[in-house]
Amino acid sequence: MVQLFVGLMAEGATDYRFLKPIIEKTLLDISSKEIEREVEVLVFEIEFQKDGDFPNHVFKASKDGYEKYGIMSLVIHTDADDLNANNVYQTKITPAVNFINSQEDVELCKELVTVVPVYETESWMLANKVLLKKHIGTNRTDAQLDIDGHPESMRSPKEKIEKAIRIGRQDLPKKIRDKITINDLYSIIGESLDIQDIENFNSYKDFVKNVKTMLKNLNYLH
Repeated sequence: MVQLFVGLMAEGATDYRFLKPIIEKTLLDISSKEIEREVEVLVFEIEFQKDGDFPNHVFKASKDGYEKYGIMSLVIHTDADDLNANNVYQTKITPAVNFINSQEDVELCKELVTVVPVYETESWMLANKVLLKKHIGTNRTDAQLDIDGHPESMRSPKEKIEKAIRIGRQDLPKKIRDKITINDLYSIIGESLDIQDIENFNSYKDFVKNVKTMLKNLNYLH
């Protein structure tokens, strides 16, 4: 057995809760299919102070993750806030990668992997609407909840989920109606979602491609 130590730098607390299990499942899935040896995956949440620009955020996370946990790769999460990730790569990711690669006298993790959901992370939470509705506690249709359509086409998926919660629970007694909020769903959906539900999302395909490149660079894949 070999161990793979991976750090996760996410935009916010809820992103950590949702993405960490997704990253773990993705790495284990690829490893089980394409690596002959058994691989144990350990994903560490890398906390950092968001001061300075994005390359500086990545620098601090890669340095802290390497020093504290000995991470071999750092997963960088940032939402696209758009229909594709082109602008994010140009303005944030590429400058960050270039900055990290320019550091010659600093011990840090230079093996970077990017995960950039279209518009917002919450688009992935809408991948399995049956699962989402189960945890909201509603039998209403996708159309009634205003969540019909492909999740990657939704400009404000977080707002869509919040609206679905309001509509789906509006007939419940007031004392229990507000017991579920979107903040309660990130960990639940992240843990429960099957990665097959998102495997055809363009943003997830890009993430998988980046993971495989990382594994090749670490000599796990050939």
